[in-house]
Amino acid sequence: MSIALYRRVFEFKVELQGCHPIVWRRFQIGETSTFFELHCAIQSVMGWDNYHLHLFEIKDPWTRAKVEIGTPDESVGWEETCVPSWQVALNEYFGPKHRQATYVYDFGDGWLHKISLENAWPRDPFVYPRLLEGANRCPPEDCGGPGGYADLLEVLKDPEHESYEELLEWAGGSIDPTEFNPSLVRFLDPDLALAYLI
Repeated sequence: MSIALYRRVFEFKVELQGCHPIVWRRFQIGETSTFFELHCAIQSVMGWDNYHLHLFEIKDPWTRAKVEIGTPDESVGWEETCVPSWQVALNEYFGPKHRQATYVYDFGDGWLHKISLENAWPRDPFVYPRLLEGANRCPPEDCGGPGGYADLLEVLKDPEHESYEELLEWAGGSIDPTEFNPSLVRFLDPDLALAYLI
């Protein structure tokens, strides 16, 4: 899906906002990868399940106007204002003077992610995207955003709570918010994900 062959890789850090402990990942992806490929990489490294809409908010490097890049969807009013994420390369917006973006996932729960371009490196003979490091567990899907996740963790610490058994079953067992095993990360195939989407 990448728009062109690339000679450099971008190194990003993504941090989930509003959760404690902070969930973060550092990974590399080709500079000419699309924003949709970046979306798939974020889904993979963070531990999301790609069930919901996504949106990148970033400034145009020339006009400094805010640009929305994601999945055009008339149900949320994006069909005219949102640039399709599979049509835009990362290096059209990210560069030495343009290093920050916001990634929004699931507009019901409202998960906000801070994206920072930390470095650009010559391409090595690795398979990209490539996870470098990270910490802490991603919240489960549909748990109600940062506030709902905090409430869930509190209930699961108290076996005497009236909702303990129900939420334990819903969560599929106890949750350790500090758990993260990089070896379990498997990257989504962007071509398959896009074919399902459109």
